Amino acid sequence: MKFEASAPWEELPGLISKAIQIGTPKAWRRRADSCAAQVKENPLSASYLNERFGLELAMARVRQHLKVTHRLPDKNGADPSIQRLYAFVAMLGRVFPGLSANAQNRLAGKIRGGLLDDVGLESTAFELHIGSHLLAMGFEIAWNDLEHGGGYDLLISKEGLEAEVECKSFSGDIGRQIHKRRLVQLGGLINEALAEAFQRIGSTSVEVRIPKRLNGNEIPDIADRIRQAVREQVNIHGPSPCEINIRPLEIAGSPFDQDAFPPKIDPDAVQNFVQERFGFYNPNVLVQMHRQRGVMLLMLRSQRADNVVGSIYRALKEGATQFSGDRPAILCAHMLDVSPEQLVELDQDPNPSNLDRIATRLRRADNRKYLHTITFSAPGAIQYRREQSGRIVRNHRREIGPMYAIPNLDHPLYREKRLQIFA
Repeated sequence: MKFEASAPWEELPGLISKAIQIGTPKAWRRRADSCAAQVKENPLSASYLNERFGLELAMARVRQHLKVTHRLPDKNGADPSIQRLYAFVAMLGRVFPGLSANAQNRLAGKIRGGLLDDVGLESTAFELHIGSHLLAMGFEIAWNDLEHGGGYDLLISKEGLEAEVECKSFSGDIGRQIHKRRLVQLGGLINEALAEAFQRIGSTSVEVRIPKRLNGNEIPDIADRIRQAVREQVNIHGPSPCEINIRPLEIAGSPFDQDAFPPKIDPDAVQNFVQERFGFYNPNVLVQMHRQRGVMLLMLRSQRADNVVGSIYRALKEGATQFSGDRPAILCAHMLDVSPEQLVELDQDPNPSNLDRIATRLRRADNRKYLHTITFSAPGAIQYRREQSGRIVRNHRREIGPMYAIPNLDHPLYREKRLQIFA
């Protein structure tokens, strides 16, 4: 998958200023202040917030850099989240002026809403990604949902052929018994207890099993039990509110076996380590590293199985109702906080893959024969490319990551090249 947005470097300050005004300076500032307050209260929330609100926090860093230096962070040295922000404002600057006044108001409302709710801007950014990609492929676009306040997102046309596009974004927590936000909340309550326990007992694994879905009301009781277990070095019998087993952890040969501090820990490597060492598939993990080359590793799991495939199917089934049914339809599903490796893993097991199973169920219904293609994607990596023509320097930022495009082989326009948009 390649989505590209570009703008001359000298235009970026104006585009950033325009994006700030669309969302309102107050809303951008409130998001940054809220995240800072959460990190101060619970340092373990930093990675979760950077994952969920990466664009907003990148904007805060860019604004602070502008305030101090009167220039943007360098395009070559900027971190990936700032590169993604530059791409976002370039896409917004490309799309916004071409909308009607009503559509501009609706898009501004979506951005302001994203700055104030728990979802953030990523779903809007994905819709702009898709639109930017289609524009680059020569399609004319009518932003149907923005212009009319409902229905599918985009009406695209090229050489007399029309199609409808719906963009659905959802969290990687969909269908899971334990959500990242709840895991981070729990971590904030036990952070000090784990640090104190490490000084006495060294590297330790703490396996916590709960009987059902983790909800906010149960977190304080579970935290009390974990503190008791690590303080007294005892296992806690369950099932309610949890069962806990603690044991020494040998870190030799693990991702935590590093001399540098702070170490560079790859989350996917940690997931693989937990799966191989403990046999926990798709584990929920909290890691606390210590300068003495040690780690407190907490693994939380539920006795109830996740239902990721079923939940994704239901979300996309609802999304498919937005189409008119009169044109070929493309349904784009985007997993907001899933790594490329996790998306690949979701597709690979079993055979046929989970993604194929979802697509087949969606197409099976007689009232959804209009579905032409269903895509699945996750956030990718940003690549930067610079082009110069005379005095004009154009900076291209391309997001590259996995996208699975599953066509409907029974659709009458299956072989239509103009609709092979994500091939």
